[in-house]
Amino acid sequence: MINEQDNFGISEAYNALMGYQYKITKAPAMNPTNGRIYLAGTVQSGSTVKGRLYGLDIKSTDQQPAMKVAFEQKLSAGPESCPFISPDDTHIYLFDKKGTLYAFDQEGVKMWTLQLDIIPKSPAITEDGTIYACSGNKLYAIKDLGSSGAILWVMDFKELLSDRLPDWVPSWDGTSSTPPWGERQTDLSEKIEKFREGYEKIADWLKERSNIDFQNLQPAMMSESHVSASRNFLYLSLTLGFEAEIPGNDSDSPFFAPLKSYLIALSPSGTMLRPYAIINSIESLPDTSEGTIALNKDGKIFCSHASIGSSVAYFVAREMGLLFPKPKGGICFLGPRKSEDLINSQIECQENTIHSALENLRKGDINSAYMELNNCMDFLLELENMIQEAVEQGIIGSRIGEIAKKNMERAYLELTAAHDILDEAIKNPQNGQTLTILRAQSYLRSAVNICRIVKILF
Repeated sequence: MINEQDNFGISEAYNALMGYQYKITKAPAMNPTNGRIYLAGTVQSGSTVKGRLYGLDIKSTDQQPAMKVAFEQKLSAGPESCPFISPDDTHIYLFDKKGTLYAFDQEGVKMWTLQLDIIPKSPAITEDGTIYACSGNKLYAIKDLGSSGAILWVMDFKELLSDRLPDWVPSWDGTSSTPPWGERQTDLSEKIEKFREGYEKIADWLKERSNIDFQNLQPAMMSESHVSASRNFLYLSLTLGFEAEIPGNDSDSPFFAPLKSYLIALSPSGTMLRPYAIINSIESLPDTSEGTIALNKDGKIFCSHASIGSSVAYFVAREMGLLFPKPKGGICFLGPRKSEDLINSQIECQENTIHSALENLRKGDINSAYMELNNCMDFLLELENMIQEAVEQGIIGSRIGEIAKKNMERAYLELTAAHDILDEAIKNPQNGQTLTILRAQSYLRSAVNICRIVKILF
């Protein structure tokens, strides 16, 4: 049973873990060019917490080294990320707790700020200077333009992973001492509705037993790992579960109970005028991460499991008499996928995109279907290149590669035909759209069938 006497200890522990209200909670960064150390911290005045970025220089004297504060810059809120440095060592970046990205030069002069609708914890920066920041269910790609920052693209994982919500829901009739887990659901809309109904019933039970009023309990997704970048790929973990606002909680973060975690691998693509990203694989993880995803030279992926989210949920649930998955912790590693698996994964992604376009056409949403076709056509060109590279490396036979490429070209032509039809419909909306939609759907179904043929080859 959690009672009022526990509130102070819980609040202090939570603030320590999450970095609230403490002067220095972030790791420093060192500039290899000038040796300056950059450190983010907080300054508290009454109930107001403001952030600071410090530049520290180590100066040697006759007796011993001494540290000097080279500059101090104010932030509008406490720091959320550690400081991180551009590849050419000229700019320093960090996020605050309001989702603002700051860019400073080496001397601490503020260059620009960029406001996001997420609050990233552990962004990554690649060799070309692109900043990748993830939180909740969104991943942002950001470019430093010198005098300002620009968003290149945003990937929303909510729809992609919505079908991966656990297919069971909790239910409780108010008579048993502990709410049992409920029936399985396969339809997504019913699944989400049952989630809400089941947890709303349990919320009342939790309030009685724990003196905590869990409000607005609903399915949720969050990214809780570092974003890691290799030369060609980005890696992050996403966790599905449910969240609830807890009245009286000192922090702005809701209580999150994780149920299932995944490792996402994706590759940035496109052009400077139209950049985007392609999801390469989605793999199950044994527990929440809250840590680092690293790669070795053989392509093996190592994912650390701090298991903070699952541990908090497990022990809180146990105090309330609820059953919850026991945290595992540790490290897991995943081997590199075979080229055939990657190609099949890409083809499956294109199938899903085409099916989504078909669904939008069924609803009469021509604009959304048109945008999805744009992306899918670009993806097919990437897929052709991937098949060609696999042939050149001797991973797949030249005959199979040739058949696959010809079929990809056929699929591209089908998509082009559907694309042209929808393009004409958007330019001339006064024309009848029923026949237009039927014609476009016919080409899209043909493209799906061709993709299935290619999958059989691998």
